[in-house]
Amino acid sequence: WTLGSSIYINGLGALVRSNLVVRAATLLQHNGRETRANIRFVRWERYVGGIEIAEDAEGAVVLDNAIAGSERIGFKFGRPTQLCLANAADSADLGDGDADADAGAPGWLAEAMAAPMAGSAVAVFARNRVHGALNGVVVRDGINAEPCVDISLVTAFSCWSYAFWSMAVYSRLHLSSSAVADSRVGVFLSLCGPPSKSHAFSTPAKAVVMRRVLSVGMSPLADCHAPVPVNRDPHAFAVGTSYLGIEISSFASNFIAILPEKKSWAKVPGSYPALYGRSELRHVTFARWSNELASGCPQGAMAAIRTSEMGSDAVHPMSARVVAWLESEEANKIFLDSPKRSWIEIDDCVSMDCDGHKHAIVHDKDGTLWRAGAGATVLARAEYQSPVRADGVTLTGYMLPPRYAGSSDYAGGAVTYGLY
Repeated sequence: WTLGSSIYINGLGALVRSNLVVRAATLLQHNGRETRANIRFVRWERYVGGIEIAEDAEGAVVLDNAIAGSERIGFKFGRPTQLCLANAADSADLGDGDADADAGAPGWLAEAMAAPMAGSAVAVFARNRVHGALNGVVVRDGINAEPCVDISLVTAFSCWSYAFWSMAVYSRLHLSSSAVADSRVGVFLSLCGPPSKSHAFSTPAKAVVMRRVLSVGMSPLADCHAPVPVNRDPHAFAVGTSYLGIEISSFASNFIAILPEKKSWAKVPGSYPALYGRSELRHVTFARWSNELASGCPQGAMAAIRTSEMGSDAVHPMSARVVAWLESEEANKIFLDSPKRSWIEIDDCVSMDCDGHKHAIVHDKDGTLWRAGAGATVLARAEYQSPVRADGVTLTGYMLPPRYAGSSDYAGGAVTYGLY
C-alpha cells in the first residue's frame, strides 16, 4: 500500500495495464493525524487516488486495472477520462429512436486501441475495477470543455460514498457498459455551465447519458455491517439515503471550485442551476432494489432512482427507455424528495418552499421504467403547503401572507390555508 496516490500518471502516452492497488492511504489521517489537523478544508490535491490521472497527462492507456482499497478515490481524473468515439457521440441524440443500440459494442475497444484519441488525458480507459474506496471513479474538470466524454467498461462496488461522481464542464458525459453494486450512492454525474445569468445554454444541449449500465442495490455478497473509516471529514462523505442507485444528474451554472474542498461532494446542486440540461437512461438494468433485502442494515431505505437532496433551485428532467427490473419492489424504484423545511428562510426561499423538488420530472418513454405504461411521467408533489415535512406533521404555510389566509375557492372546491 502507499501513502498518497499509488499510481500517478502524467506526461504523454503512459501505459498502465493489469495493476492491483491494495490501498491508497491519505496523509490527512495517517497515524492519527486527523486528531491534530484541520481536515474540513482539504485541497483537491490531497484527495489521493489509487490511480490518479494528472491534469497534464495525455494519451494514456489505462486498461485491466483493479483497485482494492483507497481512503479517498479509486480512479481520480483531473481531465477527461476519454473522448467519445464518433459512433457513440453521434448516436447520443437523446431522441426516441434506438440508434445507439450497437454503439459501444465490443469492437469499439479495438478501434480505440488502434487509433488513440489525441488531446485527451486518456486514450483508452476500459475493463477497470474498483471496490473498497470512499469514491470509486471521480472526474473533476473545470477547464476542458469537451463536446463528449465517456466513462466505460468499469465495475465499481462496495464504495462507501459514491461509486461514480463527476463535476465537469463537458457538453455531454456518457457512462456506458459498466456495473455498480453495494455502494451508498451508485451514480451521481453532474455537468456545469454556461452561467445562468448569461441567459445562454450550450449547443448541443448539456446531457448525461447512462447506457448499458447494471445497478445492483444489495448483492448476495454485500455486507452492510463491514467496517468503514470513521467519518471525520464531513465533506468527503455522501449524504442521504443509503443504497441509492442513480441520483438524478445536476446541471450547475458554474464549476464549483470549492467542491469538495470546503463543501460536500453532494452540494453540486447548491450552485445556481444552468438553464438547460437533461439525463437519460438507456438499456439500464436495476437489480435487487428492495428494502426486504436490506433488512437489518443500519443504512436505511433503498431507492434505485432519487433526486438530490440539495436541489433547492432546480431538478433537471430525466427520461428512460429499455429499463429492466430484477428482484425489485415498486416502492424502491423512484423517490422524489420534498423541499427542506430549513430552506424557508430569508437566505434561501424566504416564505415558501424552494421550487426545485416540486418540479422534478422522470419520463418513461416506453413503459419499462414505471407501471403506468409508455409515455407516463412521474411528477413531484407541488402543493404550496406540502404535508411531507421533515417532522412529517407541520405544514409549510405558516408564513403565508395574511391576505391569503382563511378560505378561498380553488378549482371549484374550498381550500383552507392556515397560518402556523
